[in-house]
Amino acid sequence: MLRIRLKQPLLPVLTVLLIGLQLLEPSRIWLILIVPFLGLLAGSFIWTSILSRNLQLRRESRLGWIEAGGQIEERLTLTNPTNLSAPIVEVEDHSTLPGFIASRSTGVRAGSFDQWSVQAICERRGIYQLGDAHIHLQDPFGIFEATVHLRRSTSILVLPRIAPLPPFRISPTGSSGDGPHRRLAFQQSVHASTVREYVTGDTRKQIHWPTTARKDKLHVRIMDSTPEAGWWIILDLDENFMVGSGDESLEEQSVTLAASLASVGLQGRKPVGLAGNCEVVTWLPPQKGEAQRWKIMQALAIARPASQSLTKVLEKAGSSLGSHNSLIVITSNMSLAWLASLVSLMGQGLTPTILLFDAESYGGSGSIQSALGTLQGRGVPCYAIRRGMIKIPNTPAIKTDAWKWKMTPAGEVVPIND
Repeated sequence: MLRIRLKQPLLPVLTVLLIGLQLLEPSRIWLILIVPFLGLLAGSFIWTSILSRNLQLRRESRLGWIEAGGQIEERLTLTNPTNLSAPIVEVEDHSTLPGFIASRSTGVRAGSFDQWSVQAICERRGIYQLGDAHIHLQDPFGIFEATVHLRRSTSILVLPRIAPLPPFRISPTGSSGDGPHRRLAFQQSVHASTVREYVTGDTRKQIHWPTTARKDKLHVRIMDSTPEAGWWIILDLDENFMVGSGDESLEEQSVTLAASLASVGLQGRKPVGLAGNCEVVTWLPPQKGEAQRWKIMQALAIARPASQSLTKVLEKAGSSLGSHNSLIVITSNMSLAWLASLVSLMGQGLTPTILLFDAESYGGSGSIQSALGTLQGRGVPCYAIRRGMIKIPNTPAIKTDAWKWKMTPAGEVVPIND
């Protein structure tokens, strides 16, 4: 979109006045003044019009996904392919990534370009836009100003950080595939469902020789068995219980804990699922693998508090959670209004582990001891999560001259330092 406006209205007013005088009292003096005034107006308008239609802004960014705390870099090139100079150009950037400032005031000679780079730390998870800019330019005399709206933009997904987990144990269900690896699987049948690489402790009787020969690595058969136990992570982001700000807020701490749990579970070859009362409905049934990790991290990147209660989440989930899974509830709701719904789920075979944030240590209110006592009295394994237990990794300092970039096979942009 292009808009050209007059910045010096006095010049056309004087020109019209001189034309009026020439019509009333013809004189060479008025003509001598009218001709350069008209030429200046016309020339300035044409100059501004040509520049506004030909200036080009190219944005180059090595974008994929990036974890919060990582650094992003973009290079902008403003090119003037015309034979006219652009002495005053302002690039007004409208990127939504906090701390990313790509705006610039510059000038570009005829047939030349100006180039600059912008670095920023992606401090907050979420989806952001890089781009959508206005270019403001003037002719050399400052008579006309043109504004060009460039609507091109690129999305960047900032994933939550992964933090070391506090010392707690997810209650196993006792089903096949739950708990640590066992050399003997008493519940397995005689049918193989898939294969995986051999690890220490596997019996050699299960080696799958055709796959081993094809891939030149030992592979063992995974036998069909009773349903493999997975993890259902229930993330409670009830807005009524969210306190604090920044990385120390219960919102960020809860999301970081969920992301870290999912990462640990998937690395341990567990099927991991995610559900929660977030602003955007979150429902990812337990699955294994890198694809599931990507889906969970995407969901957590945009997770925001909502008005729905944890009780409603558990009630709606019901039988959809299955019967042979570990149910990991991350919450800061110490009222335990949701306990009856949890007990009902335990009756269908789910094994809960409650990770209860101590809201008081985050600046909220309420005592966690009563809630822990009630849960333990009902035989529900629970752990208190207090401020300082979830240690979010520090944000690295920006290095403006030593960073180079590469993209991993999974699409993540990571810096490398020579």
